[in-house]
Amino acid sequence: MDHGENQVQKEDRETVIRNQRFGLKLFAVYAVTYLLFILCCITSPDLLAATLFLGISNSVVFGFGLILLAIVIALIYGLACRGSGVVSTAAARDAQTQTGSEFKR
Repeated sequence: MDHGENQVQKEDRETVIRNQRFGLKLFAVYAVTYLLFILCCITSPDLLAATLFLGISNSVVFGFGLILLAIVIALIYGLACRGSGVVSTAAARDAQTQTGSEFKR
C-alpha cells in the first residue's frame, strides 16, 4: 500500500492567534462557571446538600454538569478550529525558499 509522501501541514500565524483567542474565551466561560460553583459551595452548602434530581445530591449533579460542560466546550473548540488556515507543504516550501526561513508560530 503506497500512501504517498508524508505531508507536513503548518498553520498560518493569523489562524493560530485566532484559535488561541477563541480557546481563551472558552476557558474564561468555564472558569467563571467553576468559580460560581465554588462560591455556591462556600455560601450555601444547604443548596448543595438538597436532593432535587432522582434522589441524587445537588453537589453531584452540579459536579457532573461541570464535567459535561468541559466536554461540550472541548467539542466546540475542536469543531471551530478544525482545518482552518492550513498551509500545504508545497506552499510552505515555496515560502521558505522565498524568505530563507521557516514559518514562525
